[in-house]
Amino acid sequence: MNLIRYYIFLIFLNTIISFSLAQTNQINQNEIIIDDPIGLAKSLISDQKYEQAIVLLETLLGFEGASKQFYFIETSMLLADVWVKTQNFDKSIRIYQNILTIDPGHSAARIELAAIFRLLGRHELALFHLELTDISQLPNQLQKSVMGYIGWYKGREGWSQNIKFAIAPDSNINSATENDAVYLYGMQFDLSDDAQKTSGTGLQLGGGTTYTKSVGKKNFIDLSLSGEFIFYPSNTAFNQGTGILRIGPRHEIDQNKNINLYLQSFIQRFGNRTYSKGIGLETSFRTKIGLQKALQVSFSGLKINNHFDESRNGKRYNIDTSFRYYFKGRGYSNFQLGLINASLESAALSSLDYYIGTGVYYQFSQGISASINSQYLRANYKKNWGAFGKKRLDDRVYLSVDFTKRDIQIFGFAPVLNFTAIKNFSNISLFEYTRFRSNFSFTKYF
Repeated sequence: MNLIRYYIFLIFLNTIISFSLAQTNQINQNEIIIDDPIGLAKSLISDQKYEQAIVLLETLLGFEGASKQFYFIETSMLLADVWVKTQNFDKSIRIYQNILTIDPGHSAARIELAAIFRLLGRHELALFHLELTDISQLPNQLQKSVMGYIGWYKGREGWSQNIKFAIAPDSNINSATENDAVYLYGMQFDLSDDAQKTSGTGLQLGGGTTYTKSVGKKNFIDLSLSGEFIFYPSNTAFNQGTGILRIGPRHEIDQNKNINLYLQSFIQRFGNRTYSKGIGLETSFRTKIGLQKALQVSFSGLKINNHFDESRNGKRYNIDTSFRYYFKGRGYSNFQLGLINASLESAALSSLDYYIGTGVYYQFSQGISASINSQYLRANYKKNWGAFGKKRLDDRVYLSVDFTKRDIQIFGFAPVLNFTAIKNFSNISLFEYTRFRSNFSFTKYF
């Protein structure tokens, strides 16, 4: 039965392709060797007759059934190669991603896709695909090239920077209650304006710079400085800014494992004043498990100094475990589990929190990338809250969605659209709130 379908397919192909190629006036119908359409396509590509090759290959792929059964992978690889040669990178990216959807282990498609992203300067996406490639299937010279690129990316010396600006509407910029008063012992106490829910649209500016210095083949010193500032024209009292500095050694155990130890420091500003500062250590270990799994465990400890309220001075410790599973060559899923212990001067403000999160990142064929992430956090405060006469207990739920179009850049800036929803439930009504944020940003790496 399959053989009959194949011959029917060749008859159909002969009619369509002969007519289509003849329209170009560059190839004679008698030159077509229709019993070997793949060989013909390769010959056209070799002769740089790309328009004719595209007609032939797209016709092959357009014949439902036979093309998928006999030709799909090889035909798609050839067509993607033509689009690369004619500088139509987005079309070639979509084709390689379609191949990886059918066969996530197709090393050649993954290598070619990584090469395109490297050419476009999207090294993080190139690394994403190379780390999923089973290099044992590759020729020795290509194995060395892949390993060399991965080593260069992870241990490249010198500076790299990024800058981001955004418009950020926010329904509750201070994460406050919607109520204007609280009731204690039957008495009403009015809340100040900054203790009530306030909305606004912020102008956001952020960026960062990193520097890496190698110390031997597998040891590196990393330095990073990042910051973000949000300005609210209608209410400058809620302006917010954060700066973070990290410096320390990193050891690449092998291609799949690394460990680091960083000294980190941060500063936060609220309104026009410094809100808090902190300094501490952070260490993490990351390993890949086979081709599709990765595990990271991290620990951090910070000493915090709050300039507004000394009762908030203290220490915070965080243990975080995240697991990532790569699928279909287009994205990955995440699972996260963590614990936070905040020991502050005020026991009522101290808490032992745990959180669990999950998310998915996916690259669609139309050039769109999207991610959705969710998290649940339980905050257990350690002592009664004064006049409320009970320990505060919060349940916080996060949901965040991102969209970007990979093939769109404006003066080198890539647009990203983000929506975030936060709902905080509490056994003390004063601390219950809902918050919706959106963020339309442009980011450039250089």
